[in-house]
Amino acid sequence: MQLVCYLETIGILNQAARAKEETEQANIDEQLKLAVIASMTNDKHEIDNLQEALNNQFGEGKATASPVKGGWSVSIDDKEYMVYHNGETAVITDIEGAKTASNSNRIVKDANNETFVLPANFNLATNGDESVIEDEITKGIVIEDSEDNQYVWIPVFEKLDDRTWGVDYSDVTSEDDWEGIEKALEKYTNPDIDSGT
Repeated sequence: MQLVCYLETIGILNQAARAKEETEQANIDEQLKLAVIASMTNDKHEIDNLQEALNNQFGEGKATASPVKGGWSVSIDDKEYMVYHNGETAVITDIEGAKTASNSNRIVKDANNETFVLPANFNLATNGDESVIEDEITKGIVIEDSEDNQYVWIPVFEKLDDRTWGVDYSDVTSEDDWEGIEKALEKYTNPDIDSGT
């Protein structure tokens, strides 16, 4: 009987610790959003001096913003966030942090430090030993929902001159050249297709 009570107490304490951590994270997320809104209060509604807004919201030097492709990388309490030019925010996590679902989109860094978006309410699918099925976006990341439905995230390309992941886009004329993109993907999946078709 004492062992059962002890185990129940441990379970309750673990739940309380998890709830406290989730509340603290929600508070940081809300403060970050408020800082971003404060930095957008100019007549153009563009982010202006994000670092100053972060200092006002979190305290001097407790949050740092660095410009990156697409916006800013923000560090707060050893956690990393992405702030996009339009003011949207997302948590940046690693493979381990993406094994559990979250109620918001997250940016995940894979084993090669490449990033991809993990949709809200999805987690990375794992094997029986709790290792993720795939940890490189270039090979296709396997994600799953709460009902254990699995999907594979496979990138096509970001820009014509960026990563190709084995697909030859050299004949594609623009990002809107859908026929060219289709032909490049067909050629990739069936190398016997003549490139002149």
